Amino acid sequence: MTTITPIFTGRSDMATLEITAPSLFGTTMERFHIINCYSVWGKTITERTIPPTLALPFSSFPTLVVGDFNIHHPSADPLRKHNSSELKASFPYFSRAAESGYTLLNIPGVHTGFPLQGSSRSSVLDLAFASPALVPFFQEWATDLPSTGSDHVPISIRLAHPIPCPPSLAPNWVWTDWPNLEPQPKETNIPPPPALPTKHAFDEWFDFHLGTLIELLKTHTPSCRRSIRAKPWWSQLLSTLRKEFHSSSGKARTSDDLQDRVIAKLSKQGYFKAIKAVKAHHWKSFLADATPRTIWTAKKFAVGRVAPRFPNLPDATSPEKVNQALLRHFFPPKPLPIVPSILRPYKGCDPLLPGEITAALRKCSSSSAPGPDTIPYSVRKRVHLTASRLLTDLLGPLLKFGYHLVSMKKANGIVLDKPGKPSYDSPASFTVIVLLQTVSKILERVVAYRLSLAARTLKLVHSNQCGSLPALSSFDAAISLVDTVRTLQHPGLRVSTLFLNIKGGFDNVNASTL
Repeated sequence: MTTITPIFTGRSDMATLEITAPSLFGTTMERFHIINCYSVWGKTITERTIPPTLALPFSSFPTLVVGDFNIHHPSADPLRKHNSSELKASFPYFSRAAESGYTLLNIPGVHTGFPLQGSSRSSVLDLAFASPALVPFFQEWATDLPSTGSDHVPISIRLAHPIPCPPSLAPNWVWTDWPNLEPQPKETNIPPPPALPTKHAFDEWFDFHLGTLIELLKTHTPSCRRSIRAKPWWSQLLSTLRKEFHSSSGKARTSDDLQDRVIAKLSKQGYFKAIKAVKAHHWKSFLADATPRTIWTAKKFAVGRVAPRFPNLPDATSPEKVNQALLRHFFPPKPLPIVPSILRPYKGCDPLLPGEITAALRKCSSSSAPGPDTIPYSVRKRVHLTASRLLTDLLGPLLKFGYHLVSMKKANGIVLDKPGKPSYDSPASFTVIVLLQTVSKILERVVAYRLSLAARTLKLVHSNQCGSLPALSSFDAAISLVDTVRTLQHPGLRVSTLFLNIKGGFDNVNASTL
């Protein structure tokens, strides 16, 4: 899928390759250039055959410039004593690189040229420059390849995606094609699992049908376009002004005409003035349309976000060790529940009804962050509204056999620092937000509702218990406390209240004992 095309310039001292592909380095980048130069002395000792503007052209896409420039500069060889003629010859190239945003990839002081004969000393002659668009992909510059017999060492330059394993693009659920998608869930049937399944067979049954449903949803949903430069205030007019600004600036750098410089200056002023005006208009519109939900976003933009504190754990010297230390603290090892080899249905377990899932989804916020499956509650609600039997047939057997799959327990954990701590050298100064899969949270709400109903029916819950019970909240707890205090104060008694906050209890419950 990759095409390598030579670009002929009519010069024997330069060679350019254009590499094109639908996706380079796992990104949307479709092309980049490699320019190879061999510049030798010109008419004078300070001139070279390839001028700086030709060797280091302005480029808006990834460009790698390599070659033997026959120049010496302190940036590439800081230990060398440079004379005035060497500095005068090399300065225009490095000045041009700075103006165009190029970055020198060489490791300073590592020599690349070793004369085979004569009294000449070794030096850095072979240089590599990366354009601004290519710098994020640069990984390594090295001279560890075996010799080729030349007086120049072979150099390897490694380019790769900035992230070792770039994440796949997340689906954009706002643009799901529901008109074409809705008939298919209605026609999809989920057969029941085996009568007496093994744990492995039950896992395979659930994962297969859940995966089929997820694949069906993602097939009709486009992917999000991620970009670090994506701005809601950007417009096509700004793109046109930016193009004119870059074009006029490049022309002014290579031209001696005063008119070109004036045009470049006016183009620059107009471009940045337009950005300032558009951003101011967008900010005013954002504040004018602010809602109680978005007003906090406006405050965050105005005040600024406090930099997150990174765990500075004494025995954790690498990201992997920090990860393990936090996992041990937040999720300490505990005995796993005993699961029989053959799953048997529980007697007296009522079958799962579509109305229970509807009630559970009614309490779920559509704006809640999803887990590893990336499917939000809004999509689950739409699927359940279209085909109510799908989630019922999928989750019903889990209640019937009393078994929660390992795949349902996968979650994304986000570590946040607790404000106001004297130090952050302990995992206790942080908290973790766990994002489970939405399908797992739906089943959790159904089970919680059933347990609360059974506990209240059997009078297992204290009369003052208000949390995690339907129709009761912190307001009821406050009213109950005030009533008790006033009742005891009426005959002249002294009243004291003790509040306890049990930390870390949730993650340390022994599941088998419970």
